[in-house]
Amino acid sequence: MPIAVILGFRRVVAVKGLAYYRMLNQIDVRRNSRRPGLLIACVLAGAGCESASPDYFPLENGRRWEYRTTLRVLDETTHGREIVRNVGIVEHAGKRISIFEYPGGARRYYARSAEGTGRVPTARGAHGAMRIDAADHLVLPAPIVAGASWELDSELAFAESVFYEAGERIRDRRTPVPMRYRIESTSDAVNVSNTVFTGCVRVRATGSAIVRVNQGANFGTVAVEHVDWYAPGVGLVRSSRAETSESPFLKRGEYLMELERWQ
Repeated sequence: MPIAVILGFRRVVAVKGLAYYRMLNQIDVRRNSRRPGLLIACVLAGAGCESASPDYFPLENGRRWEYRTTLRVLDETTHGREIVRNVGIVEHAGKRISIFEYPGGARRYYARSAEGTGRVPTARGAHGAMRIDAADHLVLPAPIVAGASWELDSELAFAESVFYEAGERIRDRRTPVPMRYRIESTSDAVNVSNTVFTGCVRVRATGSAIVRVNQGANFGTVAVEHVDWYAPGVGLVRSSRAETSESPFLKRGEYLMELERWQ
């Protein structure tokens, strides 16, 4: 999510759409341009919301989201489905941490704080004990208001070289992309799977990276645009990402994920 999601796959089979999760998983918070206040969680049941403080990223145990995905890389389009589940809640270091399970069995941990809702970077220490490695990776700030912005590091995940020789593959390089996220709206209506979700938060992120192409003889700039929509009481309902370039040595790549079922 960014949203969500975000799995630590070091190598991913793109045909199954899992590159999206690898890219999201390696996001890192760099700086908040606005220090948010306390997020009040209120879970609502339905697509719309009349509450003053809806929950756009539900963390309670037992939640499940099923998405359909469309991936386009090197002019090839593949379709798939991804399931995300909240499989438990643990207490650690004074935090109530929700455990999310993603495709391939990867797990990530989320918690709320005064800053908002974020992914908690964790690792297993001696005897299986959990430890927190760094600051939370912000997913949604608090309060959620139009104009709030923050910065994260991402990676190129879908743009690709037109050449197939060793060393030309862009996605194998794990190229970092500094991204600036901004809440553009808190009142969008989003139609996915014949369901209209109202009162949605729209978060847009933009960034760019420069890569060597044509066996190092040239450089190409890749522009990245990432947009997420979060529905109150439901969570992430739609996510899109496009990586484009004017370089003749690069081809655009894009990814779309839309919610089909949830509980």
